Amino acid sequence: MKFIYLIIFILLSVNVYANNVDKAIELRNNGQISEAIKLFNKACENYQPRACYNLAVMYDEGKLLKQDLKKATNLYKKACELNHGFACYNLALIYDKGKGITQNQLKAKDLYEKSCKLGDSFGCYNLGVIFYDGKIIEKNLLKAKKYFEFACDKNDADACHNLALMYENKKGVKRDYKKAFELYSKACIEKKGTSCNNLALMYYNGLGVTSSIQKTKEMLKLGCEYGDDTSCRNYEKIK
Repeated sequence: MKFIYLIIFILLSVNVYANNVDKAIELRNNGQISEAIKLFNKACENYQPRACYNLAVMYDEGKLLKQDLKKATNLYKKACELNHGFACYNLALIYDKGKGITQNQLKAKDLYEKSCKLGDSFGCYNLGVIFYDGKIIEKNLLKAKKYFEFACDKNDADACHNLALMYENKKGVKRDYKKAFELYSKACIEKKGTSCNNLALMYYNGLGVTSSIQKTKEMLKLGCEYGDDTSCRNYEKIK
């Protein structure tokens, strides 16, 4: 019976600290920073990864309180150890860029991998880039494709675009214009202007789709609206 009571007490405690995180976020959003920090700290001390992560972001950005990259790094580490995907990704960025810490891109790669496994599309995308570029580890286009696919499935436009480039240009995969067209379309829907431009070129040249000048114009106009300068220039030439 005592064991059951202990389990109930632990579960109630976890719920209390989880609720404190929500309350801290509300306080932060309302500008009550000192009160929010107290709640975040308390919840983080009690192993609430969201609390550690949110506090880390505050120290990292230095907008709501004085920037402290050392504190941010330690808090990201704790949240990552508690399997918070975004925390692992942000920690990876710190190591990748050497932001307030000795640069360690291999460590960053491992953290991107962990964040990807925890469902973070940005981690999957960056891991794909690492395997595609082959600068810090051996180039592996099959693994690059795999991680771009993970990220694209989560609607990461950059990943879909890179995957489309691989299919269009026969990079580690069999050339497949239809597949490239589908992937550029998905990225364009996610407002990646470069993908809209590439989609327009496929319509113009009839690659993977029936040639259509009207669709070419529509895609170029869309790409221009999404901020892609090449789309704007091409639209001016063809309209």
